[in-house]
Amino acid sequence: MGSIFPLLLAGTLQASVSAEEIRATIQLSPGDVLTVHSLVQPKISFQGVVNRAGFLRTPGGSQVKAIGNAEDVASDLASMLERERGSIVKPIRWKVSRRQSFRVEGAVRWGGSIRIGSPLPISEVLLAVLPDGFADVSSASLVRGGVSAPLDSAGGKVRTGDRIVVPTRDEGTNVAVVGAVVKPSSIALESGLSIQSCLDKVGGIALHGSLDQIEILTRGSVTEIVKADQYAKRIMRRGESLRVPRAENVFSVTVASFAGVSQVVEVRDGTKLSEVLKVSGVKPALGDGSVSIRRMNRNMPAYRGRFSEILSNPLSDVFLSKGDAILVE
Repeated sequence: MGSIFPLLLAGTLQASVSAEEIRATIQLSPGDVLTVHSLVQPKISFQGVVNRAGFLRTPGGSQVKAIGNAEDVASDLASMLERERGSIVKPIRWKVSRRQSFRVEGAVRWGGSIRIGSPLPISEVLLAVLPDGFADVSSASLVRGGVSAPLDSAGGKVRTGDRIVVPTRDEGTNVAVVGAVVKPSSIALESGLSIQSCLDKVGGIALHGSLDQIEILTRGSVTEIVKADQYAKRIMRRGESLRVPRAENVFSVTVASFAGVSQVVEVRDGTKLSEVLKVSGVKPALGDGSVSIRRMNRNMPAYRGRFSEILSNPLSDVFLSKGDAILVE
């Protein structure tokens, strides 16, 4: 649908990401802000943020992949806008805002765009992003100004516009399954091994993981994003790893037993009480006990129910909200 001609305006970019580099690479990253403007058709003008999975939401509610070269992104965006409006989209202008952030990719728990106010020590970056158990931190690389180099070449600090890539360990014919899964593991690469099979072998997606899409990594870089309806069809290949990203709406709840043992559990929006009870492993002290929830959100009603009923009867189950404190007695 070659009816869209992007013009990148570099006025809002940091000095470490020049206009020439953007035109050469045209690589949007999670956390970047994309402003689309049309003087002829004001209704298609909008501003959106590229999410952690690399997608941008249009005014019509559609999601467009927003990582890749300019031609691909422009074509996909034009096609989606034309489908939403039912008419040809006139040429538009767009600009990328990349203020005070760097990007971390690969075998880490907290990937994506990270905002900073000043250069950040590499040791603090690695501590903050939590590399997975199969991360090869020693082979991590730094991409600065379009040039890739070993991470220790950063002079000890990460700056705005940098990109850190943390690959998984090279384990020959194995597939590393990392990110928001129950048990991150290395799985033997068998013939016909699908994404769904990998998820089954590691206990499934964790409560804070994305249910909609999964990232395929090659040496730590995202090379493909697979939607949920393709999990059973997409076959893993040699040299690929699989990473489940965090869901967009993640919050924390606490679970405590009457004996005083407590833990914090991260969950995505839409998680139910029974799911957290199963994952936490917290049980009543004697036989069948009660479960109560103290709500941080005062607009949510307090809750009290029987432990066995919650696990066996869907009508006794409830959705959780941010800051809920669960007590098992």
